[in-house]
Formats: sequence, structure tokens, C-alpha cells
Amino acid sequence: MFFSTYLYSVDDKGRLSVPSRFRDFLRKASLSETFFLTKGPNGCIWGYPEDRMNEITSKLADQPTGGMEEEFLRLFAADAVECPIDKQCRIIVPPALRDYAGVRRDVAVLGVVKRIEIWDRAKYEAYRKANASASVPKGYLL
Repeated sequence: MFFSTYLYSVDDKGRLSVPSRFRDFLRKASLSETFFLTKGPNGCIWGYPEDRMNEITSKLADQPTGGMEEEFLRLFAADAVECPIDKQCRIIVPPALRDYAGVRRDVAVLGVVKRIEIWDRAKYEAYRKANASASVPKGYLL
């Protein structure tokens, strides 16, 4: 599982280092060292390991479509890009996704249990401040 927040920079070619703990998790779980990046809500980028992306797309393919479901499917799948981890332990974040998320240089890379999120650092700090008093939703068991 993916946990914690890491502060990194994206270079001019869109390369982003993958936190070593995330790489270690992929190796220990015998998962592919490939992330699928796609648009997430709140102007961030979601990243799923290949195996998890396959599970999600299989479930989505069996769901009825129309209305909000169709919009989510379009947001999630149409802009998804396969991003293998290179020998220098980096992924390339495509320009379209960087533009969507407002990622220029400084980013926060979050571990959110089964996925990672890539945020423009200033946008993430503003999001955290705006949601500082968020509480646990009803029905969640911690």
C-alpha cells in the first residue's frame, strides 16, 4: 500500500522520481513497475500500478454507463497513460496531465493507499488548508 507525502520536482522533460518506498512496495508485492496516470478530481493526477489499473478497468467495463458514470469513465480512461519506471527510478508525466494539474516544477507525491496522487505543491497546500477540519465519513471504520 502507498502511504505518506513526498516533495519532489518535475524536470523540464516531465520526469518525476518515484519515491523509493513506493518502488519497494511494488517490488515486495511482485507488482509491475509501471504506473498508469490519469486525471483525478480536484485537479490532481492519479497513478495506479498496472495490476490495480487492470482490476479497476475490468470493474468499470461491467458497470452501466450514462450520466455521471459516463463522465467519470471518460475522465478516468480517456486520458490514462502508461508510464513505466525507468532505470533512474523516474516516470514521465505527460504534458497534457501536467497542464491539467497545473504541475510546473514543485510537486507533492502522495501515497493514498491503493494509488498515488501527484499535485502541484502550492495547489496541494491550499487544498490541505481548506480541508484541515475534514472528519471521518460515517460508516468508515478506522
